[in-house]
Amino acid sequence: MKKLKINIFLILVFIISSNVSAQINIEKFRSKSDKLGFSGTIKLNFTMLTGNKEVKLFGLEGRTDYQAKNYYTFLVAKGGYGWQGGKQFSNEALLHLRYVLKTSTIINPEVFAQIDYNKARLLLFRSLEGVGLRFIASQSKRSALNIGVSVMYEHEKLDLPSNSIHPKDYSNIRLSNYLSYFLILKKGVNIASVVYYQPKINYFADARLLSENSLLVNLTGHMGLAVEFNLRFDSKPPDNVNALDTKTKVGFSYSF
Repeated sequence: MKKLKINIFLILVFIISSNVSAQINIEKFRSKSDKLGFSGTIKLNFTMLTGNKEVKLFGLEGRTDYQAKNYYTFLVAKGGYGWQGGKQFSNEALLHLRYVLKTSTIINPEVFAQIDYNKARLLLFRSLEGVGLRFIASQSKRSALNIGVSVMYEHEKLDLPSNSIHPKDYSNIRLSNYLSYFLILKKGVNIASVVYYQPKINYFADARLLSENSLLVNLTGHMGLAVEFNLRFDSKPPDNVNALDTKTKVGFSYSF
């Protein structure tokens, strides 16, 4: 393995309106390196709040990449657990595999597959497979703008009673479109933002919107300050699940 980075997040503040879904933001996991061969990343975060509200949160993320001359592929694993007042309220895990073919400097086809579950969203199991195109709209030394268009097949099983309005076991075909932007404000200060729009292909009123935004300030050669804000909206959520979820994180990152 030519490169191995371990990033440990020591979270200072973790404010949760409700738990963001296990839908993954692949853009923030994409490798910035063009070096051929293997690379890897591990991220760990832990949060504990005491006083009026006792909350413990633990999260682990990992990724391994393989860069070849004409393609690259990667596998992402992610998990999270939370306890409030001694009771578990958050439990999620995810595996995502993606293959990208380097056909040109403008358009790259990609295929992907994913499995995940999320207790907070009553999601017992979800699987999806998709294929699409990634367009490099603009790229310079300081910024990059990318557009993605794909179609995916998903199957979900939900923890719902038999009399629920939302089906317990169903399959859909959705579009999965994204717009991502990266900017170097100045040396050592970067911002990155991505927005996903995923409507049901035969019923656009059933749509999901995911936005992930981050600010990273380099403090030393290995230490950085990270600020993240994530938002997820589901126009047709399961029974008793909120349509809107947000999450804000402020913490330190260490890499070596």
